[in-house]
Amino acid sequence: NKDGSISVNWANAGLTDEVVEQFANNRLETLLAGLPNTGIECVIDISGNQLSGPVALAALLRRLRTAPVHITVLRLYNNRLIDTTSAVLAEHLNDAAEQQRP
Repeated sequence: NKDGSISVNWANAGLTDEVVEQFANNRLETLLAGLPNTGIECVIDISGNQLSGPVALAALLRRLRTAPVHITVLRLYNNRLIDTTSAVLAEHLNDAAEQQRP
């Protein structure tokens, strides 16, 4: 975006847990390496997909926390997320707060 933020729109892309986990573990680091080392605000929309378990989302959020990325919006609605995924979101919020990220 013109303001220096990043917008990732993967809404209704047919994403599964396997695809997101593979992306987080194999491709995301390469993409993040090209970003400047200053804090970049990021909006992520992965709504309307087939995500269900906590593992893929945890891998994605963990990788993003190691980068100079501040997730300001995370859209997850219209997936099939199970209750234990809330622990992953709580962990992300807690870790982001400890790092003094928005």
